[in-house]
Amino acid sequence: MQGDSVSAWDEMRNRFANDEELREDESSIITALLAAGIDIRDRLTKTIDAVVWAERREAEAAALEDRFYQRKKRYESRAAQLRGQVEQLMTDLALTRFHGTQASAALQRGQPKLVVPDENVPSLAEYWKTPPAVFDRVELKDDLRAGVVLDGAYLSNSAPMLVIRRK
Repeated sequence: MQGDSVSAWDEMRNRFANDEELREDESSIITALLAAGIDIRDRLTKTIDAVVWAERREAEAAALEDRFYQRKKRYESRAAQLRGQVEQLMTDLALTRFHGTQASAALQRGQPKLVVPDENVPSLAEYWKTPPAVFDRVELKDDLRAGVVLDGAYLSNSAPMLVIRRK
Protein backbone atom coordinates (compact mmCIF):
# COMPACT_ATOMS: atom_id res chain seq x y z
CA MET A 1 0.00 0.00 0.00
CA GLN A 2 2.85 2.38 0.74
CA GLY A 3 4.20 1.79 -2.77
CA ASP A 4 0.86 2.94 -4.25
CA SER A 5 0.95 6.09 -2.08
CA VAL A 6 4.47 6.91 -3.16
CA SER A 7 3.69 6.56 -6.87
CA ALA A 8 0.54 8.66 -6.45
CA TRP A 9 2.67 11.20 -4.61
CA ASP A 10 5.26 11.24 -7.37
CA GLU A 11 2.51 11.72 -9.94
CA MET A 12 1.06 14.69 -8.00
CA ARG A 13 4.52 16.18 -7.46
CA ASN A 14 5.31 15.91 -11.17
CA ARG A 15 1.98 17.54 -12.06
CA PHE A 16 2.82 20.51 -9.81
CA ALA A 17 6.42 20.66 -11.02
CA ASN A 18 5.31 20.88 -14.68
CA ASP A 19 2.65 23.57 -14.17
CA GLU A 20 4.13 26.83 -15.53
CA GLU A 21 1.73 29.09 -13.62
CA LEU A 22 2.43 27.34 -10.34
CA ARG A 23 6.15 27.50 -10.97
CA GLU A 24 5.98 31.28 -11.27
CA ASP A 25 3.50 32.07 -8.49
CA GLU A 26 3.98 29.19 -6.12
CA SER A 27 7.67 28.34 -6.38
CA SER A 28 7.87 27.99 -2.60
CA ILE A 29 5.31 25.19 -2.67
CA ILE A 30 7.12 23.37 -5.47
CA THR A 31 10.42 23.75 -3.64
CA ALA A 32 8.87 22.26 -0.50
CA LEU A 33 7.39 19.36 -2.47
CA LEU A 34 10.60 18.58 -4.35
CA ALA A 35 12.71 18.87 -1.20
CA ALA A 36 10.57 16.36 0.69
CA GLY A 37 12.37 13.21 1.79
CA ILE A 38 11.51 9.56 0.98
CA ASP A 39 9.51 9.09 4.21
CA ILE A 40 5.82 9.36 3.27
CA ARG A 41 5.00 11.04 6.62
CA ASP A 42 7.61 13.71 5.95
CA ARG A 43 6.13 14.27 2.50
CA LEU A 44 2.66 14.52 4.02
CA THR A 45 3.90 17.05 6.59
CA LYS A 46 5.51 19.17 3.86
CA THR A 47 2.33 19.01 1.75
CA ILE A 48 0.16 20.05 4.69
CA ASP A 49 2.55 22.95 5.35
CA ALA A 50 2.30 23.90 1.67
CA VAL A 51 -1.52 23.86 1.87
CA VAL A 52 -1.43 26.15 4.91
CA TRP A 53 1.01 28.47 3.13
CA ALA A 54 -1.17 28.58 -0.01
CA GLU A 55 -4.34 29.24 1.99
CA ARG A 56 -2.65 32.11 3.83
CA ARG A 57 -1.62 33.62 0.49
CA GLU A 58 -5.21 33.16 -0.72
CA ALA A 59 -6.53 35.04 2.34
CA GLU A 60 -3.96 37.80 1.84
CA ALA A 61 -4.93 38.10 -1.84
CA ALA A 62 -8.63 38.28 -0.89
CA ALA A 63 -7.89 41.05 1.61
CA LEU A 64 -5.91 42.96 -1.00
CA GLU A 65 -8.67 42.43 -3.55
CA ASP A 66 -11.24 43.82 -1.11
CA ARG A 67 -9.03 46.81 -0.29
CA PHE A 68 -8.50 47.60 -3.96
CA TYR A 69 -12.20 47.09 -4.73
CA GLN A 70 -13.11 49.61 -2.01
CA ARG A 71 -10.47 51.99 -3.35
CA LYS A 72 -11.84 51.59 -6.87
CA LYS A 73 -15.35 52.41 -5.62
CA ARG A 74 -14.06 55.57 -3.87
CA TYR A 75 -12.36 56.72 -7.10
CA GLU A 76 -15.49 55.97 -9.14
CA SER A 77 -17.58 58.02 -6.72
CA ARG A 78 -15.10 60.90 -6.78
CA ALA A 79 -14.92 60.87 -10.58
CA ALA A 80 -18.73 60.96 -10.79
CA GLN A 81 -18.84 63.95 -8.42
CA LEU A 82 -16.16 65.77 -10.42
CA ARG A 83 -17.92 64.99 -13.71
CA GLY A 84 -21.07 66.55 -12.28
CA GLN A 85 -19.12 69.68 -11.36
CA VAL A 86 -17.59 69.91 -14.86
CA GLU A 87 -21.00 69.46 -16.49
CA GLN A 88 -22.56 72.11 -14.24
CA LEU A 89 -19.72 74.60 -14.84
CA MET A 90 -19.83 74.10 -18.60
CA THR A 91 -23.61 74.53 -18.59
CA ASP A 92 -23.40 77.68 -16.44
CA LEU A 93 -20.71 79.14 -18.73
CA ALA A 94 -22.61 78.09 -21.88
CA LEU A 95 -19.64 76.05 -23.11
CA THR A 96 -20.05 72.96 -25.28
CA ARG A 97 -16.31 72.23 -25.53
CA PHE A 98 -13.34 72.93 -23.30
CA HIS A 99 -9.70 71.85 -23.64
CA GLY A 100 -7.70 71.28 -20.45
CA THR A 101 -4.07 70.23 -20.02
CA GLN A 102 -4.76 66.49 -19.71
CA ALA A 103 -8.13 66.11 -21.41
CA SER A 104 -10.88 67.84 -23.33
CA ALA A 105 -14.52 67.92 -22.32
CA ALA A 106 -17.59 68.22 -24.51
CA LEU A 107 -21.30 68.41 -23.79
CA GLN A 108 -23.06 66.30 -26.39
CA ARG A 109 -26.66 65.35 -26.92
CA GLY A 110 -27.44 62.15 -25.05
CA GLN A 111 -29.73 59.27 -25.94
CA PRO A 112 -33.49 59.65 -25.42
CA LYS A 113 -34.85 57.57 -22.54
CA LEU A 114 -37.93 55.39 -22.67
CA VAL A 115 -40.73 56.72 -20.45
CA VAL A 116 -43.61 54.38 -19.58
CA PRO A 117 -45.71 55.79 -16.74
CA ASP A 118 -48.05 52.78 -16.77
CA GLU A 119 -47.10 49.45 -18.38
CA ASN A 120 -50.71 48.20 -18.18
CA VAL A 121 -52.12 50.56 -20.84
CA PRO A 122 -54.02 48.43 -23.42
CA SER A 123 -51.97 49.77 -26.34
CA LEU A 124 -48.83 48.32 -24.70
CA ALA A 125 -50.26 44.80 -24.21
CA GLU A 126 -48.21 43.33 -27.08
CA TYR A 127 -44.99 44.17 -25.20
CA TRP A 128 -45.80 41.74 -22.38
CA LYS A 129 -43.97 38.46 -23.02
CA THR A 130 -44.85 35.18 -21.30
CA PRO A 131 -43.76 33.01 -19.58
CA PRO A 132 -42.77 34.57 -17.26
CA ALA A 133 -44.69 37.82 -17.59
CA VAL A 134 -42.01 40.34 -18.58
CA PHE A 135 -42.49 43.75 -20.13
CA ASP A 136 -40.23 44.03 -23.21
CA ARG A 137 -38.88 47.57 -22.88
CA VAL A 138 -36.21 47.02 -25.56
CA GLU A 139 -38.72 46.12 -28.27
CA LEU A 140 -40.98 49.00 -27.20
CA LYS A 141 -38.10 51.48 -27.38
CA ASP A 142 -37.08 50.16 -30.82
CA ASP A 143 -40.67 50.56 -32.08
CA LEU A 144 -40.91 54.13 -30.72
CA ARG A 145 -37.59 55.00 -32.40
CA ALA A 146 -38.99 53.59 -35.66
CA GLY A 147 -41.90 56.05 -35.43
CA VAL A 148 -44.66 53.90 -33.93
CA VAL A 149 -47.01 56.09 -31.87
CA LEU A 150 -48.48 54.46 -28.76
CA ASP A 151 -50.59 55.78 -25.92
CA GLY A 152 -48.78 55.47 -22.57
CA ALA A 153 -45.19 55.42 -23.83
CA TYR A 154 -42.83 57.92 -25.37
CA LEU A 155 -39.16 58.79 -25.69
CA SER A 156 -37.92 61.68 -23.55
CA ASN A 157 -35.88 64.54 -24.88
CA SER A 158 -32.17 63.86 -24.93
CA ALA A 159 -30.35 65.10 -21.85
CA PRO A 160 -26.87 66.53 -22.38
CA MET A 161 -24.07 64.04 -21.85
CA LEU A 162 -20.55 64.91 -20.72
CA VAL A 163 -17.77 63.27 -22.70
CA ILE A 164 -14.17 63.59 -21.49
CA ARG A 165 -11.36 62.44 -23.78
CA ARG A 166 -7.81 62.12 -22.50
CA LYS A 167 -4.98 63.50 -24.57
